[in-house]
Amino acid sequence: MRHLPIICGVLLLAIPAYAQSVTTTPPATTPAATGAAAPAPSTIPRHQTMREHFAEANVTHDGRLTLEQAKAGFPAMARLFDAIDRDHKGYMTMEDIHNYYEARRAARAASN
Repeated sequence: MRHLPIICGVLLLAIPAYAQSVTTTPPATTPAATGAAAPAPSTIPRHQTMREHFAEANVTHDGRLTLEQAKAGFPAMARLFDAIDRDHKGYMTMEDIHNYYEARRAARAASN
């Protein structure tokens, strides 16, 4: 019982220190809370689809992606160019890419 006042005193001294260490959540910074307009959809970054990336890299807009076009605008496909262009035409199409990935899926399924 003699120690109870000492313990209470220590606890009372610790309360201000604890109160300072507790972090509060910052005020809301959403556009609605700040009164600002929401960002335009075109400014929100998103990943391109394979077709969009292909179309952007295909600067001639002929549906055929050459190795040079792939190196300049679609490096992932440039690395796979020889595997995708199995007929050695010198270009790849979206159908060639689709066939390549389908063959890979089938090979993986067969190995399981």
